[in-house]
Amino acid sequence: MFDEVATRYDCLVDWPKRLAREGPFFRELFQRHGVHRVLDVACGTGHHAAMFHSWGLDVVGTDISAAMLDECRRLHGTNDRLHWQQRSFTEPVVHDRPFDAVVCLGNSLALAGDALRMGTAVQQLVKSLRPGGAGVIQVLNLHAIPEGPTRWQKVQRIDDHDPPTVLLKGIHRAADRGFVELVELRLPEYGVEWQSQSASFWGVGSSGLCEMVRAWGGEVEGIYGSYNRDRFDETQSADLIAAWWRGRCG
Repeated sequence: MFDEVATRYDCLVDWPKRLAREGPFFRELFQRHGVHRVLDVACGTGHHAAMFHSWGLDVVGTDISAAMLDECRRLHGTNDRLHWQQRSFTEPVVHDRPFDAVVCLGNSLALAGDALRMGTAVQQLVKSLRPGGAGVIQVLNLHAIPEGPTRWQKVQRIDDHDPPTVLLKGIHRAADRGFVELVELRLPEYGVEWQSQSASFWGVGSSGLCEMVRAWGGEVEGIYGSYNRDRFDETQSADLIAAWWRGRCG
């Protein structure tokens, strides 16, 4: 999603603040499940993968976008405990042994397009884990987004880009589809140049997500509305976060 602005998309996220908020959730989960090796599926620009690696864990980040993976390597490097692979999340994961944890965050799973492809992606997540390994899926709670016009969420001016650029990000819903809108305004010396992009995502409820996980041998540990482990409310929670683990017979 938004490959053409991969180098600038990160400017819309306050990564230090976000990772400080989300990190304790993953630390507790990983410690409880004895995690040493992590797979970050649809890793984007790799900030979660880099955080896990900074904790002394072996991490593989995968993404379908070559541009995003180039940013991962530029921002975080590559070494014998941090690797990047290009793959779709519906394709089998190439690994020498199963992982202790797998995550798919940032609404990435909802971009699968439909229930069948989402189910296939969940299947690959579960199959990549050892028995007892932990999984986390985070998507936007589509049902909490009002139907109607785009709600502009973020505006960011980037002055160190040539020419200076303004990014606007918005979101809206139409029935069971959500749409993320990105507008890029370039500000040369004279006039304004602009382009817009849109990415649609599919809505999945907590029961549907749990059914997908269980269908492939996962056991759901908890469904949350935030990384503070707040109770998930389908009408209010901005996020839908599923924590689960692979069963012995999965």
